[in-house]
Amino acid sequence: MNKVTSVRKDEPGYIGWLLATNNLAVERAIVAIYKRQTLDEQNSETTIHTNGVGFSGADVRNGTYYAKWILSGKRLNGKFLDKARVMAHKYMKQLVAIAHENEERKAIMAMSIRVIPTLPERGEGFEIMDDNPSFSSDYFEPDSGSFEIPDLMNGLALWEI
Repeated sequence: MNKVTSVRKDEPGYIGWLLATNNLAVERAIVAIYKRQTLDEQNSETTIHTNGVGFSGADVRNGTYYAKWILSGKRLNGKFLDKARVMAHKYMKQLVAIAHENEERKAIMAMSIRVIPTLPERGEGFEIMDDNPSFSSDYFEPDSGSFEIPDLMNGLALWEI
């Protein structure tokens, strides 16, 4: 019988395996590191801040070039892909942090189970779809499980010019 091992997508081993076997993962990693650069670093193609994120001074020029190439819709290949793959492995710690943030974001989105598809008209009531609402509002009626959208247009006159 084969043993099945589950691996989290934010573990270094999984990310290393992806980088070694998947060209698209390499490109996504380069772009992810580039996006962590501050805007002034992206524009100047240098490392200005010692903040532990983005490309190091040794990789910033090539990393920025690769990222802009990818963001323009082109693909890395040949020696450029090989160099980007080696570079991406150097930033494993940041890639793990990015993957962890993405996994947390997905979990949060999964917990916000139901969303009201359209906003009701002013003064129109709507039902809370969750059995146990965990928020409080002046407009919420706890016994009925619904609340009414207040008429906010009256208050907007305060900000008119």
